[in-house]
Amino acid sequence: MVPYSRLSEDAGVSDAFKQAGLPWAEFIIAAAGVAGITSVLLVLMLSAPRVLLAMARDGMVPPGFFAAIHDRFRTPWKSTILIGMFVAVLTGFLPLTRSCT
Repeated sequence: MVPYSRLSEDAGVSDAFKQAGLPWAEFIIAAAGVAGITSVLLVLMLSAPRVLLAMARDGMVPPGFFAAIHDRFRTPWKSTILIGMFVAVLTGFLPLTRSCT
């Protein structure tokens, strides 16, 4: 499609479509990439408390905290809050050095 030496390091696939004369495909590919990464991160955030719950039941992490199940919702509520706060704090420290354009 395009010689690899002319591709952008930030967004190679969408840049290749742009250089090939298909700017509409560039937007679709960039949007699909953002949606894919977002969905993967959300699934990982939702599965981490369950993994920690299983580890707590096996004795690999402190069960007093990580095995605490909410009475009404029957979910590992303390580890869910901990993971959410951890991700929020790390997100605040990420540098915004690259742009999508």
